Parts: sequence; structure tokens; C-alpha cells
Amino acid sequence: GGDEKEIYGNSQRDFIMGIKNTFSYKQFSLGILLDIRQGGLMYSNTKSMLSWTGHAITTTYNDRKPFVVPNSVIEDGVDENGDPVYVENSTPVAPGVMHEYHTADARDRQFVLDKSYTKLREVNITYRLPNSMVEKTPFAGASVSLIGRNLLLWTPVENQFIDPEVTTFGNGNQAEFGEFVANPTARTFGFSLKFNF
Repeated sequence: GGDEKEIYGNSQRDFIMGIKNTFSYKQFSLGILLDIRQGGLMYSNTKSMLSWTGHAITTTYNDRKPFVVPNSVIEDGVDENGDPVYVENSTPVAPGVMHEYHTADARDRQFVLDKSYTKLREVNITYRLPNSMVEKTPFAGASVSLIGRNLLLWTPVENQFIDPEVTTFGNGNQAEFGEFVANPTARTFGFSLKFNF
């Protein structure tokens, strides 16, 4: 019945992996860091709210015009045994209640997402000053870097809503549950100066 509990999935990831590489040419170097996290499920209240307000991609079905729910039927009287007779539904969902079709049950699994992702966590470009520029200084070497973080994010097709890394439930075990209208992670840019003594 509807009150029976069942295991639907696991919030724990299958694996976490990072790939880091640095490419160098003369005085320049390019560093790239990829963060790969595969598996696990999470609840997304952002998806729920976007569906309810009609901003989710799924709500654009049929160009947001009234449509008949696919594979639906309606009751059309009873047969000689008193059993209900069903026929193919031809009544479209009215635009004013479209959100009810997409959020018919807040407990629905439609708001549980695969939280896998691959993120371009960091890219840095570094220029190491030539020795001729630093030999008359107290430094053994110097460099300047431009740094970008959280530049690109790839998620499964079903997750067009959120960065799976975000949470609104703190840093403990509850953080694995998902998010409740969380802000996305920020893309940041910066620079650094390094001096070797």
C-alpha cells in the first residue's frame, strides 16, 4: 500500500576522483583540476519549486499549451456486471492547473536526482619571471598566476536544475540528503603572486 516504506536508493557516491595536470612551456604553465563524483541520489526542492511555478523544462511540454496526459484514461460508465468501463482520455489539462500535473505529489520521486557530476574545479595560468628579472632582488624566484574556480559543470541529463555539490543542510550526514532551494556555487576569478626565498 501507499504507507509501506521501501528503499529507493542511496545518497552515497559510487566513487570520487580528481584529475590534476600541469602543462609547461618556457616560462608559462597551465594547471587544470577536474573533480569527478559518480553515483548517489539527492532530493531537489529547487526542481520541485521550478516545476510548481512552471519554470522547469518539463513544464514546457507541448509548448505550454493544454495537452492530454499521455496514456491516460477516463471512466465511461459501467458494464453489465457493474464494473467500470474505461476509455482513452481526450480531455486536455487546463493551463491554470498545469503545476498540479507536474507536482501532483510532493513525495513523488520526480524530485530525486542523480547527484553525479564532473566539475572543472580550477584552471590556473602561471607566468614564472625569468631569473634575469629577479637575480638583483632578495628573491630566488617569483611568479604570477591567474586562477579560475568552478568554471564548468557537467551533470546527468535529468539534472538541469542544480549543482549537486550544494546543500542547505549543513556539513554533517544531513548534507547528503539534498538541497532546499540552495544557491548555486559561485564561479570565481583571482590572481596570486608567489615569491621564493
